[in-house]
Amino acid sequence: MGNPQVTQEDEIDLREYIKVIIKRKKFILSFFSIAIILAAIIVSVTPKTYKATATIMITPSAIQSVFSPIKELGGGNAGDKASPWDISIATHVNLLKSNLVLERTIEKLNLKDRSGREMAIEDLARKLSIKKAIGESVIELEATDVDPQEASNIVNAWAEQYVEYSQELVMGEINGIGDFVMTQFEASQKDLLKAEEAVKDFRKSNKLDLMGAELRMKKGKLNGYKNELDGTGLAIKTNEETLHGLKEQIAKQKKYIILSKAITDDALWQMSSKEDGLSGLDKKGLRSEDINPIYQDLETRIVNGEIEVNTLKAREELLNKSIGSLIGETKELDDDILQKNFDLVQLTRQVSIFKRSYDDFSNKIQESRMTKEAQFGEVKIVSPASLPSYPIGGKMKKIFLAGIISLIGGLFLTFFVEFWQKGQ
Repeated sequence: MGNPQVTQEDEIDLREYIKVIIKRKKFILSFFSIAIILAAIIVSVTPKTYKATATIMITPSAIQSVFSPIKELGGGNAGDKASPWDISIATHVNLLKSNLVLERTIEKLNLKDRSGREMAIEDLARKLSIKKAIGESVIELEATDVDPQEASNIVNAWAEQYVEYSQELVMGEINGIGDFVMTQFEASQKDLLKAEEAVKDFRKSNKLDLMGAELRMKKGKLNGYKNELDGTGLAIKTNEETLHGLKEQIAKQKKYIILSKAITDDALWQMSSKEDGLSGLDKKGLRSEDINPIYQDLETRIVNGEIEVNTLKAREELLNKSIGSLIGETKELDDDILQKNFDLVQLTRQVSIFKRSYDDFSNKIQESRMTKEAQFGEVKIVSPASLPSYPIGGKMKKIFLAGIISLIGGLFLTFFVEFWQKGQ
């Protein structure tokens, strides 16, 4: 059973409060109306504000995926131990508002304040905000501005600059590998390009393929001359043996042969004897010499044979000169090709040396990059901000909130004044 006295006192106190409110209702309503009017005026003169949102995702590196598998987004229990991936996300959130990233954003967009001077980092920071659900790898970046285009530009530039900044962290340009490794890598890269260019120029200027083709052609020609020389020598030997036989045969022959006949057999003599009345000479004889046809034929064959031998010897002499010249040219060209091939081998070896050096430093950089990736993961822009179509709402909400606050404030002042007067 309740206490009737306590209940009665509560009812009396509540009536007193209601009486005070009714008594000073004009003050309360006036205070409320003034607050509503002021809130409406302030809201109406306040510039519209637009908000643009871009989304970036921090994905784990391959090393993290292998050695520290990531739970699905939104998965896991609240009591699970935080992984290095969660720490990396927290690091990203802190780095997003670092002075360096904000300075780069200001420089990229050439942001100015109202006075026309370069916007301060603090002013830009007030326009930016970060939203991230705990345990997720998606980070939402927000930027507010009175200009919707400016809001979109700011948040997109902010995301882009952070992606570049994170890549620099991974590649060691800010907090990565030492200057020595990078310097040696760049030097080895230049040396490799220079050596490869030297090989290219060497091949282009010397044209070893054409020189090889020329050498093969000269060797083929030389072999042809040698074969022809062998044939010519054999022909000379054969013709000389033939000449020797002909000379032996002609030595056995007489150049002239003597022919004997009766004087009366001579036709001219017969005519003369009849006219002159010579007689008694029919018993006399005549002797004459004629060239031996066998000797004449052998002599002709010997002359032709000697001409042929002399012609072949002249050709043999010419072939010997050509062969000697070709042997010198072939040897010189062969030596030149061997020297150039040796030079090319040296240049190629130099390329291999620079290539190994380049690969070694490249591997060192890759190792450093993998280490950084294991720490920072990979940053990607998955959803750039679009141009906001509507300003940030809540005008009526602000007016309503002002009304509620003013109503509470009016009631408080009413009771305060009432109790103050009673106390006096």
